[in-house]
Amino acid sequence: MQKVSDKEVFTVRNDEFFEQVVSFLEQGRRVTIPCKGYSMLPTIRGGKDLVVLEKREKYVPGDIVLFCTGGHHVLHRILKEGGRGFITRGDGNFTGEETCAEEDVFGKVVEILRDGKKPVNPDSPGEKRKLAVWDAFLPLRRYLKAIYVRLPWNRGWIGNM
Repeated sequence: MQKVSDKEVFTVRNDEFFEQVVSFLEQGRRVTIPCKGYSMLPTIRGGKDLVVLEKREKYVPGDIVLFCTGGHHVLHRILKEGGRGFITRGDGNFTGEETCAEEDVFGKVVEILRDGKKPVNPDSPGEKRKLAVWDAFLPLRRYLKAIYVRLPWNRGWIGNM
């Protein structure tokens, strides 16, 4: 255990962490988790935002979901249904898609907590408009993301690309 200012911080292995997250979701509980990485930029900022997850009976294109692929838990957006599962991609990714079986989807992001505080509904009309604009720049995402992560107020939370 490590002490950071007046809070105690401890590290849990990813597999143990997600085992507990999945268990809570299967019990019908809402779960709030921190995010890391930059595959969901600008929608979700790793190291800054938290997401609130809920299990749903059905997942549809446009949902941001937690799923398991290749032994890793990933938070990406469903692009379309494909076969017996889904085709997904992170909002920040300009290439590459993953497929996941329906049974490997554990929950949907129902709220994004900006900077861990300000609640944002990812399904709100405003967020959908922002996503539509971002999607229009798909061929330029690589360059826009490179600029975005190098802005002075973003330094230190995303690391080098």
